[in-house]
Amino acid sequence: LKERRGVTLQFSNRSMATTEAPTEVKLENTTTATPTSTEQTPNESGKEASTNTANVGKAKGGKDNNKKGGDKTNQKPKTPNNNNNNKNNNNNQKKPAATAAGDKDKKEEVSQSLKLHEASVNVKNNPKEIWDKHIEETGGRVVTRFPPEPNGYLHIGHAKAMNINFGHARRNDGWCYLRFDDTNPEKESQEFIDTIMDSVKWLGHTPYKITHASDYFQQLYDYAVLLIKKDKAFVCHQTPDQIKADRKIAKTTQNGRPPPSPWRNRPIEESLKEFEDMRRGKFAEGAVTLRMKQDLQNPNPCMWDHVAYRIRYAPHPHAGDKWCIYPTYDYTHCICDSIENITHSLCSLEFEVRRESYDWLLNALDIYRSPQLEYSRLNLYRTVLSKRKLIQMVTTGIVDGWDDPRMPTIVGFRRRGYPPEAINDFCERIGVTRAANFQDPKVLEECVRQNLDKNADRKLAVLRPLKVTITNYKGGVEYVEAKNHPLDALNRGTRKLPFSGTVWIDRNDFRLEDSKGYFRLAPNKEVRLKYAYVIKCTDVVMENGEVKELKATYHPESQAKLKGVINWVANGGKDGEQAPVVAEVREYSSLFVDERPEGDKLNPKNFLDGLDPNSVNKVFPVYVEETVKDMKVGERVQFEREGFYILDRDSASIYALTHIFQKNSERSMFPRSELPQSKRCTPTKPKRPLHFH
Repeated sequence: LKERRGVTLQFSNRSMATTEAPTEVKLENTTTATPTSTEQTPNESGKEASTNTANVGKAKGGKDNNKKGGDKTNQKPKTPNNNNNNKNNNNNQKKPAATAAGDKDKKEEVSQSLKLHEASVNVKNNPKEIWDKHIEETGGRVVTRFPPEPNGYLHIGHAKAMNINFGHARRNDGWCYLRFDDTNPEKESQEFIDTIMDSVKWLGHTPYKITHASDYFQQLYDYAVLLIKKDKAFVCHQTPDQIKADRKIAKTTQNGRPPPSPWRNRPIEESLKEFEDMRRGKFAEGAVTLRMKQDLQNPNPCMWDHVAYRIRYAPHPHAGDKWCIYPTYDYTHCICDSIENITHSLCSLEFEVRRESYDWLLNALDIYRSPQLEYSRLNLYRTVLSKRKLIQMVTTGIVDGWDDPRMPTIVGFRRRGYPPEAINDFCERIGVTRAANFQDPKVLEECVRQNLDKNADRKLAVLRPLKVTITNYKGGVEYVEAKNHPLDALNRGTRKLPFSGTVWIDRNDFRLEDSKGYFRLAPNKEVRLKYAYVIKCTDVVMENGEVKELKATYHPESQAKLKGVINWVANGGKDGEQAPVVAEVREYSSLFVDERPEGDKLNPKNFLDGLDPNSVNKVFPVYVEETVKDMKVGERVQFEREGFYILDRDSASIYALTHIFQKNSERSMFPRSELPQSKRCTPTKPKRPLHFH
């Protein structure tokens, strides 16, 4: 499919040499591209992929509805899976037949791809007493969880995890917990907790319950005491560096096994006493830990006596200062799954190696054993999804905060103007599989395009203004009627646009020399101003070899059907002397020029080497119709023949939903060589801290 070029835009309060000061507004743009086929890469671990690795719901191509020359909306956009319809388990209302059928098909596809079991099947062979209690508490329904760690902002990969976990529960009339795995107080904050809850809600997901791992700290502590009493855990005085050195020795020696800790076989009573002393704060940080007594002869490093508890003298954002010992992820996660009766512990493939440790701990405690199932994580070309690297880009000022429109975070996509329904649609299209794969961002952009094409009102904008003086206009201002959306069936109404003796057209809509197949304006040629009148260019005013102004006549009675129909914006006010609303366009491309900024396992790269220093361009001035003054922050529109835009929270900003450009591709309709240096933008450190609550 033909690749489209994207434009971004932003309204500014900069002044211009006009008879009146321009109106101040703020906005954001969004032009997306048509999708290409999804590329799949071999499984990097070298293992043969499962037989059920076909992508569920491949991306489909679509027409380009923003092509210059007209607004085409005959294409029927794909209806996204709207998770706003999530129902609580106690809600007995029936689904519409069509929705129920779609959910049934999706349920079968996901189950086949991941080989998901029925919730009523005891796949982990839990003892009868434990299984009967589980069935009694869950009613035999599906129970899943979305368990983010509150140490950063959610990104597009988390959107896929939400879609799988909340979606599987919804399609089976089950429960899905939102659980915060908050076991590391030094890296977690209330800010991250708040933004995660906001992102989950914005994407349309409704948790059965919101829980925290810290809600179970006392229960987790009691289980740790039980492990010690069973001689399945011991207090160890090796430092973290010593433990790391032992594991390194294991990887370099012939037998590949670490030496046991000197404290591994200490008496149970000693470990019980010192674990209590750990809780009471009698040891320094890093001096002592509680380790699980697993299997040092196992070739799996996740079975080499992992740490269960460590000392941290730091207040917890949810639990306060009650504790100075905190459980690790490997100890906490599986126990919380058991406590919450999770029937499908769905996680990405990097956790597959931890499944053995997961099962070992639940067996050691003789509690309900949740089944862990893995799927391939979401990878996007020209994108980094590592939370650690995203934090690095934010803290070093490479991007302007977590909601920088170039960031793959949920708040970044939200600020850029991506609708939540389009993100969910993308997650549905790419499907669920165990095969390692990379997705092209164009698939996501096409989901956005199809959503906005139907839901965004139309407005007129001139991105490269060229003045046109209508010499036979009698003066004053009149108003012409324009449709808010070309599809009459949507019943979006109309708006009034001022028309006067001074109009502005795009420079790209004029040529000094006419040619065959060219239908826009040229000397002694007629075109129609969209929603308005036919004009004819009668004279061209030149200055220093450049076109400065056009003279034209208009023909209000003409009903000629011309192929050339162009955008325009007119001066307003009572006498037609007030300048149009002024805007600034911000054009975005990917943060990275490399297809895979991090490389791969065999050829890793420093992702910072692949940064594009020119990933933002600014275009100013841009003229837009005066109705944009009535737009609200976050409202999306389509500037006809240009792209989709959103009104930004920044009083001097408009950001675009633009195509994430491929390496060496043409970036926009504005070549950088034609932009003055003052209108180019490179990543800079934020002038003020950004807070999101």
